[in-house]
Amino acid sequence: MRINKRLILVIVTMLWFLVVIAQRNVYSLSPRSDLNAFQVPWWDYLKLHGFHGILTINHDINGNYGPIWYFIIVIFCKLGIYSTFSVVWCIKMLAAGFTILTAWAVAKIVQVSVGRQVWNDVLAYTLVLFSPVVFGDMLKTNLPDSSYFFFCALAILMILKKQHWLAWIFVGVAIAFKAMGMYVTPFLAFLYLRDFKQMNWLNRIGPGFMLVGMALASLPAMVLGEKPWLAIFGNIAARSGGVIKRDYGIWKLINGGPWVWFPNLTRIQKEQLYLYGIAMIILLFLAIYLLIYIIPQRSRSVQNQALLYMLVGSPLIFWLFLPAQHETYFSIAGIFAIILVSIQPRLKHWLLVIVIDFLVWSGYHGLGQLFNQVGCTYLLIGVTIYLIYEIVRLSNVKQYLSDNDFTLGGV
Repeated sequence: MRINKRLILVIVTMLWFLVVIAQRNVYSLSPRSDLNAFQVPWWDYLKLHGFHGILTINHDINGNYGPIWYFIIVIFCKLGIYSTFSVVWCIKMLAAGFTILTAWAVAKIVQVSVGRQVWNDVLAYTLVLFSPVVFGDMLKTNLPDSSYFFFCALAILMILKKQHWLAWIFVGVAIAFKAMGMYVTPFLAFLYLRDFKQMNWLNRIGPGFMLVGMALASLPAMVLGEKPWLAIFGNIAARSGGVIKRDYGIWKLINGGPWVWFPNLTRIQKEQLYLYGIAMIILLFLAIYLLIYIIPQRSRSVQNQALLYMLVGSPLIFWLFLPAQHETYFSIAGIFAIILVSIQPRLKHWLLVIVIDFLVWSGYHGLGQLFNQVGCTYLLIGVTIYLIYEIVRLSNVKQYLSDNDFTLGGV
């Protein structure tokens, strides 16, 4: 008997909806939670003020999300979904919708990469739906990360279909939902640079369309009279500056706290050291680019495999060195790892998925469920080093570095 792939996808989706229904009323009861401190006031405000509230909410009740989010909330209010259903239900509906779309987009990426005849796309679809990354995102009852997951996956799909300009539009929309959408850009940029000579003129100006995507997502505010610069970048700048004091990533390791023999960094010192973080990000990606670039062109498949390792590692590198990070801002690495293991389901890739899923899940618990925050940071650094090692292994860097007999000072 021939197994119907579509039937299996339907069954998987139905089982996943059981999971969604099972946790429909699960939410944080703490008055300090994002739900009670931010989401409920925002939804009530936008229900009262309608579309005009998109323009005034940031000033009146300290909203700090982009216009596209407020627009979606207003639509929910206008359709009567809210307040027929609670804020918890509404946010979980958003998470469910974007999660299904993300699973579909990831499945299409895998399908384009390995073909329709095999079942790797079904594996990808299932892994996304039941991933701890997605389940934790739905449980937290906040504006779901699956929104920018979806547009990042769409960007990857479009780049594989040689639609670079459209890919960069989707990146812009992803960033408008959550600034972490930028974590996919190193992957897209490498393919853009590699294939530049073979592109038509539209794809060659592709990166400029990222601003178009951000502007499209900011239209609700601009139509109401907000200045374009503020509508597009205002919320991103405000959120980045407002949480600059947070110690995540390498800053937790540099800041000595109460240690007498290690500096307890002040806010000003941290702001100055972020230049070091930016420099490290640029240096690491420059090194990775060079390693992948020197892989012989005749081994394009090997080069593509190295690119997948870079894709998984990008969010980890950004999280380690960028300011204003939270516990789970690297969570999209879990989605990228699913793409990797679905294309190449090897044991080491399964182990990579498990470790990253653990780190993301621990992030939803303040990075303190098994290890403390410092322990998780060192584990994340170890995963990053492993991914870079895989890229080095695939490259032919030994041909460019001499290991022969040498003289000191020419003597």
